[in-house]
Amino acid sequence: MAPQSIFNVTLHHDIWQVTLDGMFFGSYRSKSNAIESIGERQRTLEAVGRRVNIVTPGGVS
Repeated sequence: MAPQSIFNVTLHHDIWQVTLDGMFFGSYRSKSNAIESIGERQRTLEAVGRRVNIVTPGGVS
């Protein structure tokens, strides 16, 4: 089974905050910018064999 990384996206005072495996990843003014940034890192992680989950206020993807 491949190691797993988890991105967690939360909205706090109109700023989208992202963590990766519990560590700060970034703060964004829009959800779309946060997801775009995650996508770039997700491709890198998957290229080295990691599974990636993204947890957002709407659920897990």
